[in-house]
Amino acid sequence: MRVNAFTGSALTIGIALLWINALGSCQRNERRELPPPPEFEMLSGEMFVVTQSRSAIRLPLVDVLAFEDSVATALVRERRSLRDSLLASARAERPRVEAALRRTLAEIARMNGLTPEWKAKYDRDEITFDEFITGDPAVTRANERRDQLQRRLGQLRQLVRGLEDDEAWAFANLPTPSAVARTNADGRFSMKLPIGRRFVLFATADRSIGLEDERYFWIVRLPQHVDSSESVLLNNDNMTNSSSPHSLVWRGQ
Repeated sequence: MRVNAFTGSALTIGIALLWINALGSCQRNERRELPPPPEFEMLSGEMFVVTQSRSAIRLPLVDVLAFEDSVATALVRERRSLRDSLLASARAERPRVEAALRRTLAEIARMNGLTPEWKAKYDRDEITFDEFITGDPAVTRANERRDQLQRRLGQLRQLVRGLEDDEAWAFANLPTPSAVARTNADGRFSMKLPIGRRFVLFATADRSIGLEDERYFWIVRLPQHVDSSESVLLNNDNMTNSSSPHSLVWRGQ
C-alpha cells in the first residue's frame, strides 16, 4: 500500500501527541505519589546549669513540657493573677498577726505564770494544790493563743517568700502538654512538635548543694520556626530569674 506524504506526517504527529500525553500523565502520577510534607518537626535540646566555678552541671531525669504559645500565655496570666491575690492577702494579714502576737506576749509577761485571780482561788481553798501548780487556765489559753499566732506567722512568711522567690506557682497542676520529654543522663532531650505552631517549654529542676537545695525554673518561648539541626539550650541564660527576653516569666514580675 502506498501512503502519501500528508498521511505519513499526520500519523507521525498523532504518535508524537500520544507519547506527550502519556508522558504528561506519568509525570502527573509521579507528582501525586510524592510523600506528603511532614506534620511534625523534631526538637532537640540540652539542660544544664553553670556554677560560679564555671562548671557545667547536667540535669538528668527532668521532664520538659511543651505547651502551645496561646495556652502557655493564658495559663501564666491566670496563675499570676492568683499569685498576686494570694500575695496581697498574705501581706495584709501579716501585720495583723504580728500585732496580735505582740499583745499576747505582753499579756503572758504580765501574768508571770499565773494571774492574781488564780492565786486568790488557791488562798481561798477553792482549788487544790495540784490544780494550782498544774497551771492557770488563763495562762494556758494565752500560751495556746501565742503558739497559734506564731504558727500562722510562720506560714505567712513562708507563703510570701515562696511566692516572691521562685516560680513554683506557675507549675502547680499543669494541664496536659502538647508534648513531653525527659532529659537523659547527659541532660539531653528530644520531642516531636507540630509544624507551624509556636511553643513554650516548661521545666523545673533542683539540685542539692550541701544541706541546701537549689531550684531552677524555665518557661521559655521557642522561636516560630525551630531549626531541627540546632539544639535548644535550657540553662542559666533563660531561667525565670535571668530576665531573658525568651522567658515568659521574670522573677519579681
